[in-house]
This record gives sequence, structure tokens and C-alpha cells, in this order.
Amino acid sequence: MVGHARGESSNHAGILPTSTNTTSFIPTHPASVTKEPTPLQFHIPAAVLAKIASFVSDDGPDALKNWICAGPDAKIAVFSKETLSRVCFARNPLYVRWSKPESPYFNFYMKCLEKMVTHTLYTLNV
Repeated sequence: MVGHARGESSNHAGILPTSTNTTSFIPTHPASVTKEPTPLQFHIPAAVLAKIASFVSDDGPDALKNWICAGPDAKIAVFSKETLSRVCFARNPLYVRWSKPESPYFNFYMKCLEKMVTHTLYTLNV
């Protein structure tokens, strides 16, 4: 590296602090310490969750099972118009059978039908 004499160690181009005094980085006042959010305090907006779930849905409806079980916010994201419109039904060649009430995917199929997803509308005509 430029400007380094032989035997001198680099501090990553001036990124690392040159002082070895680590106490200067510790906050002295307890109010200045931020607490890590607990799961109850952590919140992801519904639009962001729906976007993430829509990308997961590209792998098919089986990929959304854990999302449905994760809780009410994730379940709302799965059944959003954005997610249901991107579900890749082609990964399961038996998706036409989902319209039957005995199918384990029947509730999912009905939600897709409510949102007017084209794959489910196709099964009505088959």
C-alpha cells in the first residue's frame, strides 16, 4: 500500500480507529444505551411483508405454508392480492384438483378465487 513503511500494519485505509482506548466507545449515561427490540416491538409494515411473501410465492403455494402458520400478519401478507397474483401454480401439475372441497389446498384455492387470480378462474372452465 502507498505510504506504508516496511513492517507497518495497515488499518484498512484509515477506517479503523487508531486509538487503543476502547472505553471511549462505551456510552457513559444509561439513557443513551438503546435496547434491542423484542419480537413484540418489532414491526414490519404490511406492504413490505406482502412484497416478501410475493417473492416466496414464486416457488409455489407449498412455500407459503410456513408463512400461513407464522401468525396473523404473515397470513394477511400471504392472502394479499399482490402475493396471490404471483403464486406459481405451474409448479404443481395437479392444481386443477384444488377446486374440490376434499383437497388440502381448497381454502387457498377459494382465497385465490375471491381475488380473481387467473389460474383459479381457468380451473372453473376446466
